[in-house]
Amino acid sequence: MIIEAEPDLDVLAEAAVGAEAVSLARSLDPDLVLMDIQMPRMDGLEATRRLLAGAARERPRGLRENSRCST
Repeated sequence: MIIEAEPDLDVLAEAAVGAEAVSLARSLDPDLVLMDIQMPRMDGLEATRRLLAGAARERPRGLRENSRCST
């Protein structure tokens, strides 16, 4: 993964579905969440909404939805 190649960034977890992403982000409390919009059962947009709605501390410094391009 490109992010893992950066010396000052650590990948804490990866999730295949939106609910798993929400659960992991809440338990790990990362500084940055990179979310794929096209995930099964709960897409990245809904997962992002749930993360922001349930944020107990200040909002993450960066929260971004990402979608893979298919050309």
